[in-house]
Amino acid sequence: MKKDYYKILNLDRSASADAIKKSYRKLAMKYHPDRNHGNKICEEKFKEINEAYATLSDPSKRLSYDRGDEDVNINDDFSSFDFFEDIFNHHSTESSTFTKPHKPRRIINLDVYITLEESQEGISKYIDIPHDIICSSCNGKGFDHYKTTICNICNGKGYSVHGNYFFQIKNTCAKCEGTGYIRKVICRICNGKGTRRVTEQVLVNLEKYICEGTKKKIHLKNFKGDAYINIRFTKHTSITHVGLDLYITVKINVFQVILGTTYYLSVLSRNIPVQIPPYSKEGDTIILQSQGLSNNTERGNLYISIKSVFPTHLSTEQIKLLSKLL
Repeated sequence: MKKDYYKILNLDRSASADAIKKSYRKLAMKYHPDRNHGNKICEEKFKEINEAYATLSDPSKRLSYDRGDEDVNINDDFSSFDFFEDIFNHHSTESSTFTKPHKPRRIINLDVYITLEESQEGISKYIDIPHDIICSSCNGKGFDHYKTTICNICNGKGYSVHGNYFFQIKNTCAKCEGTGYIRKVICRICNGKGTRRVTEQVLVNLEKYICEGTKKKIHLKNFKGDAYINIRFTKHTSITHVGLDLYITVKINVFQVILGTTYYLSVLSRNIPVQIPPYSKEGDTIILQSQGLSNNTERGNLYISIKSVFPTHLSTEQIKLLSKLL
């Protein structure tokens, strides 16, 4: 009895060519021998699915099949499609299907340090970026192309084919590693790496109020990949920052702390007057709103911690005055 190819592919007889291909891919992935090692039932089902698709995917064969012709030629080794190109080019699997060696896209991430002042004022600066470029001598191959021989295992294809009528596997050639050539002489310029290390100087324009952690993409000549710089702040000698907030400790004469004073504080190229109230104590914190770092939409606060400084020497007159107070 003639097999019902539509039923095998879970289709009705009016199915379109796209519907046939979609159903075939789904079923072939499900019953593929690589996913069902040693399962004879799945292996037979897989053969049936391929047989059905070989007929229904070919318009002339499908027409003959629909007319009820008994002699539908399916013995052309599935010439109407290439199984692995049709299926595995659309789906990632754990099978050993051959794929050309793939190099991941190269990415450069470089930290660039600027001062707190520069982050608020903006700056243009040159930075040196080391990176690899394709060796022009060997065109990235790592060996002298004119001093190679065609691989005698794969005959220059870069892969070998194993399998039978229904199922084939393409494996990367182990001898030539998929290149199709046997290297005889490595490139003397790059020592077989295929790339050369160079240092490129790039002008980077950083806008005002740039924040720490900002990532900017930059362009490098002859670099095939993505290059980024990450903005970092250098450690300040007297100021600590947390987000947009600034923290600083000021040393004030003990008499000024007791009597109160106006202290002029230089912060990020700004001269800020700070009112120290009378009878302030060691460790007291004065908060100045909106005097910290800015990100162009908001500004943090400035936290000032007081540290009392005692005199190391007093004049005779100062000692007499202090004695009268005691």
